[in-house]
Amino acid sequence: MNQAGSKNLVSADVSTGTAPSGSTPANHAGVALGVGPRYSYDEVPYHSNAYPQSQPEQLASQARLFGMAPKLPSQARVLELGCSAGGNLIPLAARYPQARFIGIELSRVEVDQARRAIEALNLDNVEVRHQSLTDLEPADEKFDYIICHGVYSWVPEAAQEAILDICRRDLAGEGVAYVSYNTYPGWKMREVIRDAILYHAGGIADPRQQVAQARAIIQYIFKITDPDTAFGRYLKSETELMSRVKDDYLYHDHMEVNNHPCYFKDFIQRAARHQLAYLGEAVLSDMAPQRLGPEVYKTLQRLSRDNILATEQYMDFFRNRTFRQTLLIHQHRFAQLRRNIAPEHLRAFFFSGRIRQEGDMPLNAMEEVEFGDHAGRKIKVREPFVKAALTVLGEHFPRAFTLEEWLRQARLKLTGREAGNDADIRLLDNVLSSLALNGMLHLHVEQQEYGRAGDARPRAFAPARYYAALQQAVVPSLRHEPVSINQFDMVLLPQLDGKTTTEAIKQNLLSRCLNREFNVARNNVQIVEEAELRPLLGEMITNALSIYEKLGLLQT
Repeated sequence: MNQAGSKNLVSADVSTGTAPSGSTPANHAGVALGVGPRYSYDEVPYHSNAYPQSQPEQLASQARLFGMAPKLPSQARVLELGCSAGGNLIPLAARYPQARFIGIELSRVEVDQARRAIEALNLDNVEVRHQSLTDLEPADEKFDYIICHGVYSWVPEAAQEAILDICRRDLAGEGVAYVSYNTYPGWKMREVIRDAILYHAGGIADPRQQVAQARAIIQYIFKITDPDTAFGRYLKSETELMSRVKDDYLYHDHMEVNNHPCYFKDFIQRAARHQLAYLGEAVLSDMAPQRLGPEVYKTLQRLSRDNILATEQYMDFFRNRTFRQTLLIHQHRFAQLRRNIAPEHLRAFFFSGRIRQEGDMPLNAMEEVEFGDHAGRKIKVREPFVKAALTVLGEHFPRAFTLEEWLRQARLKLTGREAGNDADIRLLDNVLSSLALNGMLHLHVEQQEYGRAGDARPRAFAPARYYAALQQAVVPSLRHEPVSINQFDMVLLPQLDGKTTTEAIKQNLLSRCLNREFNVARNNVQIVEEAELRPLLGEMITNALSIYEKLGLLQT
């Protein structure tokens, strides 16, 4: 699409099919309020996924870390505003059968998709309503968690006020609301790109052509711009972004008529008018000025005078931030929050981490070793016991440990350390805060049980099976993470129903393969002989199950 769009642009009149200067595409203004004849999300449904940063467990962990007593996610009432097709809400309902979930969505197309999924998964604890945010009546019972992801910046001011008022009105006393939004200063330059896109393609009626011309105009501007200028470098990053994202993302996140970034300070002031206050960001590492280096950290302390709101705004300026995922609470709870993160505050959590040792240095050696995670974050440690503890997390991921069990498993890693002592806890305390602040250590308020690759009758997470059967390229895990899958996964995952043995699954796939229902290849050569297919399929299933276990796709 990129190349074709670029050729069309160069060979045609650039102004053809665009809206006149200063105008906006018809029939979009006000649709978030439910008054327009067309709704863009009905025309181009947004592919909704699981957003791990918005899940109740994440919000509960942040609230507890700062001294609150939120409801356990497994027993909570959860409201999602703008839930799309339920990609974020439905996996939570499947994971927590004792909790209650309600989603509000204006797109009839997406509501119908969500309801089909709910029916197919036989879920009786989740409801998706076709409704405008501005028409939402007060809840009969307060919600422990309110989620509003990818909505606030993309609706008119009246709907933004409605979002905050719903949070004030319907949030439980110890509840947490999650609201994501585009922020300045990072969106200042991105607005120039958006303005160019809308000027060129905003008047085109066909959304597919709009997206094609959006990609084309930015590529063309980049082509004729000096790459050594600041604008040229920014254009390069934008064209790279556009080459990675799908059409629905580009259409809604960059081309909607309503897209209203704001400064953090202004968002917080507006929230305060609704008696809401700042708890923190959904991701703890986003709140860690220490990560900017000791000199910047000291400057921030001096400039903000230890005022967390000032610190956060200065950090946005320093980092040119474009997007926030802010947690709000009732205003009267703000003064009671505990802002210092000490090791003793972390000990009550369950711990997990996708951590691995870089290199093969023996654990017993009193030498510095670097550990890393899937996101490229690093930490260097020297103490053998700490190295053993980090190794345990990586080996058992995605399972989470209590502090006591984590210590026990780490001692078993080291010869002669079967007996515990207080020194072990002190050694671990030295890295707990650092690991949590840089995002390598995941904190949990509840333990999640996971299935294992070696289970006789492996069972994949039900929503993952459902979406894989629909040939969707991304499915949710029990960790509430979006997982990209390939064609073989789309065939295998629906078979993992917890009732069928691995051997029976292999035989079923073999039969389907021999019937040419799908193909298996090795080194780009299709395998068609049963004698070669049978062991190859067994190997593929074994490898896939091991990967599914690590990704949290298997349940008990």
